[in-house]
Amino acid sequence: MNPINAFSNATEALEIATQTGNTVKVLTDSGQVISPVGQRNCTYNVKNFDEKIVRISEKSGITAENISKIFTILERQGSNHLTAYDLSKALGTTTRSGNRLIGKLFQAGYAKESGIEQPAKGRPRRVYELKF
Repeated sequence: MNPINAFSNATEALEIATQTGNTVKVLTDSGQVISPVGQRNCTYNVKNFDEKIVRISEKSGITAENISKIFTILERQGSNHLTAYDLSKALGTTTRSGNRLIGKLFQAGYAKESGIEQPAKGRPRRVYELKF
């Protein structure tokens, strides 16, 4: 990596960090962001060349970056089942945003309702199975 690319990546990482609550971000020369998502470290791509991720992004209307994050979350938890609440906590967003993302995946045919989760407190939560 040359100094110009390093400066460009540092600037982009700072912009991403600023937009996401000033968390630590590292942007590699291949476009991979190494970042904490929720309480756990996470790696995802902001520059996606993976045809599968791009196709899902185009069909669902969700950014390729968020699709990459969702893939990482599913891989980390070892299951393709989650709730909008789980998704929102892992992404560091609101439950409403988690619901919107799940809704877009559902509309595009990538998610289906697979059950109900009853937390100790609060309302039951729909559990979705994600199929990519």
